[in-house]
Amino acid sequence: ARLNLTTCDELEKAIDTNCAFSNSAVEAFTKASTENNNDFTIAFWIKRVWIASQLSPEKRFLPSINFYSSLSPPRHQLTVGKSLSRHGDVRYFSSCPAPASSLFPYENVDLAPVSQEGWSFIAISREADGGVTRVVVNGEAREERNAGLATCLEDPKALFRALEVNYRSLLSPLMLVPAALPIASVQRLYYEEMGAMAGRTGPHFERDPLWEDPEAIPIMKQDYGPKSILLAPPIIFQTRDEPLAGCAYEFSRNFVDTNFNKGQSERCTAPFVCDANVARDSWRTLSCQGEAAESWDDFELEPVSLGGITGYGDFLYSIVDSELLFRNGTVTQSKNFITSMSKSAIVVMVFYTPAVATTSLVIITADLPQDTGIRVRGRIEHFCVLEGGDLNFYLLVQCVCVILVGTMFVDSSNQLYQRILEARPSRDEEDSSPDQEPESWKPISKSFLLAIFLDYVTTFSTIWLISRRIPNQMSSGFQTDQVVGNFLRFDWQSSDTSISEKRHSFFEEVNTLMDKFNDEKSLTQMAVWIVCFNMLRVVSATGAHPRLGILTGTLTNAVDDLFHFMMIAFIIAIAFCAIGFAFFGELYEDFRSVGITSSTMGEMMLGNLPEAWEELATMQLYVVFFLVICFFLLQNFLLAIIVEAYMGVRKEILQLDVEMNYVQDCYYSFQGSFLGWMYSWPDRRKLGGKLLEWQARFSIGYKDLENTKMFKDSRSLQRFVKHYHGFAFITPIEIRNFSPSQPGMEVVDEIERRTASLLGHGSTLSEMAKRAFRFQQNKVAERAKHGAANVSMKWKDKMSNPVVFERTDDEGPDDEESSPPKSPLPPSSPPNTPALSQACHS
Repeated sequence: ARLNLTTCDELEKAIDTNCAFSNSAVEAFTKASTENNNDFTIAFWIKRVWIASQLSPEKRFLPSINFYSSLSPPRHQLTVGKSLSRHGDVRYFSSCPAPASSLFPYENVDLAPVSQEGWSFIAISREADGGVTRVVVNGEAREERNAGLATCLEDPKALFRALEVNYRSLLSPLMLVPAALPIASVQRLYYEEMGAMAGRTGPHFERDPLWEDPEAIPIMKQDYGPKSILLAPPIIFQTRDEPLAGCAYEFSRNFVDTNFNKGQSERCTAPFVCDANVARDSWRTLSCQGEAAESWDDFELEPVSLGGITGYGDFLYSIVDSELLFRNGTVTQSKNFITSMSKSAIVVMVFYTPAVATTSLVIITADLPQDTGIRVRGRIEHFCVLEGGDLNFYLLVQCVCVILVGTMFVDSSNQLYQRILEARPSRDEEDSSPDQEPESWKPISKSFLLAIFLDYVTTFSTIWLISRRIPNQMSSGFQTDQVVGNFLRFDWQSSDTSISEKRHSFFEEVNTLMDKFNDEKSLTQMAVWIVCFNMLRVVSATGAHPRLGILTGTLTNAVDDLFHFMMIAFIIAIAFCAIGFAFFGELYEDFRSVGITSSTMGEMMLGNLPEAWEELATMQLYVVFFLVICFFLLQNFLLAIIVEAYMGVRKEILQLDVEMNYVQDCYYSFQGSFLGWMYSWPDRRKLGGKLLEWQARFSIGYKDLENTKMFKDSRSLQRFVKHYHGFAFITPIEIRNFSPSQPGMEVVDEIERRTASLLGHGSTLSEMAKRAFRFQQNKVAERAKHGAANVSMKWKDKMSNPVVFERTDDEGPDDEESSPPKSPLPPSSPPNTPALSQACHS
């Protein structure tokens, strides 16, 4: 509840003598402000005190401070608290009459959100010219203008006589400045004092004896959860350069010297005294970076190595928790640890998680270049312990990997051996004549040799990786105990060891841990490369099947078009990158360098436009042209190339007769291999080559296969015919409706008869088909009668209607009724694809 100022007893009880201030200081400030056109700035730090500072029911902290120009009667000059805005307001009251355009004799400015845990910095500035009231909260500024509201004080001698703090909070001494400070100056004050105020955790007593907590909050015991423990103090490490007495550019050297002399004449004259070193050396004021620093006397640090980088390191808490450090016999400010000579800063933390037995290394790196902005990146690495069932499962998986890569090695070696046999000269010495040149080796495709080479590299790399990883994982428990134990057993309280020696020993332990992590990281990266190689080999191996090889086939067909497309796209990308960097490198963060511009272009291709791109007309034009050329045109050209290549591959697959689907092809391939092993079928390559020489597709019968003398016995040949005759791609062609003439086909029949007469056949195609049908029926019946071939009933049914052109040696060529008709195609006509030979090769 608000304090009733009319009750003297309550007012006297509420006055805190520890927070009293001198009116003379306020009066002097008010006088100086009046002389400066009534401009002023009041700034202070405020922090909540436990739960008493929070508002119900929102349970959040809002500052509430009233500056009274008079207590009797109570009159406000300035108030900070909640009125209109959710986060609070600042009101400045004027004793002058309000203008006609204003309903109230005050100016209201919204507050930015204050911190709910730490300190908040609030600065209130009043500028009489223009009637500007400005409020800055933690660097965020807000202001209101009311030129009609004059700056009139209730008490011309003092801006305020008393302070009213309505909610319990910590309040720093007020900063009274008789001038309206600009926003930049206020923000500089905030950032300069932010670190110091963060260390003031107070208060010493959370509960005042004069105040009772209306809401008691019990503290419950929290059981241990799967949390990580910080093993050692975090360290901060930096690399830095020595300052140069002169910069590399002549104008820069002259600029530094001129400003140094100007500063000496303006700032280092009586009654002010500058440090002797600063007055003597210009590079101590402003300089360029030179070579790497060999020593650093200011913080009494010697160069140390961290992860192969030489620099200077210290404990993070020494730099952050303390404003002053006693180093090298003098007091040094910790904020000077990072200066303009620092090239990079690295923070290293080591954690251990008992629940999962994992040691974690957290590294945060900040690059501090002079030419660009600060870039911060972080990474975290883990080292896990494998024991018991997890270790056994890991070993089982590694054994399976060894078996698989061994199988791949044997298969690759067998393929290479077969290719060498096929490529070597096959002519016998007895068949060769002296005048005939010796047959040369057949070339082996480079793609095949490259695939075999990658298989060998993958095999040996995988075996080497497994031989390295298994010992590391089997000893992971011992290694973790050694690393964690070294940190836990580190004697920080030893008085026999200096702090420099402790720091040096600690950095050695950190380097040992980082070496272990780097070794694991290198093995993991190698494993990733092996997986990538295997992925490429698997994708390329899918080309063995037409359906699965549609990806590789599409890329193969489109590789030439893609190459020329990439050339054009690369030229356009370079042009847009150069234009973006040249025009917007100084205006936009997304174009500050060539690399960042390239990354921004990639984001634009995905639809993410640069920030605030619509504010500049040239940027709008750049974005529109980029989207039209790169997004709409180039991207659609790329899709058209891929789709065209895909449709070509798809057309080839549809025209392929021997392909069914992947599952069926795998089943029949394994079945054919098993039956070939069981019945001793001839080598598929040799038999396929023989069938390919005949240039026949549907006219190969039992006697033809028997005459090849490649089969072991009749049982093997019968099983071969039974296995292959049921496939659709070698089913005989069915000729229907050849007997009766269709209505209106008399002219066509007459043309057929005349054409047959001119060709010397004597019979039309319909007549030849009739004779072939009768001949096929007779042949099937004869084979079934003598048992020459094991022909299934299913195959006989198929032969009830179709006509098959088949070659045989039993019938003579003069028997027109019993011999099959000759093909009307001349011998030079290109043959159809021999499906049976393809099946044998498959």
